[in-house]
Amino acid sequence: MSKSNILAIDFGLKHVGVAIYINDLILSLPDIVYIKQDDFITKINQLASEYNANTILLGIPPRSPRLENIIRTHGNNLKSRTRKVVYLNEDLT
Repeated sequence: MSKSNILAIDFGLKHVGVAIYINDLILSLPDIVYIKQDDFITKINQLASEYNANTILLGIPPRSPRLENIIRTHGNNLKSRTRKVVYLNEDLT
């Protein structure tokens, strides 16, 4: 069975960190500066296509309900574009 590449997204206050998991390697990609939601979704889909990532992992930071809501909204938009979205609770990271 072939492994699926995973695009990991880490939301910060001013930037969005991005990494790709390919063949048991984790590679950091350039950060994304906050942009409009539609542009963000387009950028993530472009990266997922470029790196053949079928799964997108979104980190949920601790004690930040407002940011969690934004992240889950992005996740729902990505799901609607046929990507598998997984959420990671970052409470212990």
